[in-house]
Amino acid sequence: LAALVASKVYYHLGSYEDSLSYALGAGPLFDVTHGSQYVETIIAKCIDSYTARRAEEGATIDTRLEDIVNRMFDRCFEHGQYRQALGIAIETKRLDVFERAVAGDLPDSLVCDMLSYAFRVVMSLIQSRDYRSQLLRTLVRLYRALSTPDYVQMCQC
Repeated sequence: LAALVASKVYYHLGSYEDSLSYALGAGPLFDVTHGSQYVETIIAKCIDSYTARRAEEGATIDTRLEDIVNRMFDRCFEHGQYRQALGIAIETKRLDVFERAVAGDLPDSLVCDMLSYAFRVVMSLIQSRDYRSQLLRTLVRLYRALSTPDYVQMCQC
């Protein structure tokens, strides 16, 4: 509880890195489902920090940081915010979540929409050729898994 209070104090003082550090120390008391500006800012800092850590070669990722990011993914899925989860998954280079956001528990009609959306996002926003190829291969695999595969879209990938 003290870590959560300290996190909020540092947040209001404008020291977001210290605020993030104490929010991580608060553990499950830091509620990602609360929609306040404080929570949204700390989540954004968590995602930025997590993304930077994943981009570093051989960097260890704090399990508390990964836990908050995973809780954020769970929140997106619970509220049906699959596009937001897809964007965060692409940014953090989490292919497991990318795949779940596109084809998770959705009916085939929504999966087709998500596949199309994911294709547009990957082609327009991803600069790294290797990473884009990896995502496109994942999309092809997901297109093949449809009950009636869309070969035209598959060829575009």
